[in-house]
Amino acid sequence: MKTELPQLWIITHSASDDLLSRFGASPRSDWLQGIYFLPIGLKAAIIAINKLPRTPETLWLRIFGKCGTQQRLNDCWVSFLNPTYEFS
Repeated sequence: MKTELPQLWIITHSASDDLLSRFGASPRSDWLQGIYFLPIGLKAAIIAINKLPRTPETLWLRIFGKCGTQQRLNDCWVSFLNPTYEFS
């Protein structure tokens, strides 16, 4: 019986292209922008909060971002109060 290893999720407020390339991290087309997978044997991925799309689905992760990301969260909170609000 093959045992599936757990996935390690590294959550960071930002990740430069240089940092991602040093770790061999790359995006996958079937995942959101801002999520980068390390080589398969490591069973790990990096979530760059500042590169996540601004959608309600990423709201709880983006709360952990730095000042600029958190400031943009105000738009998200407004959207909960105003259902006609559109994300930019």
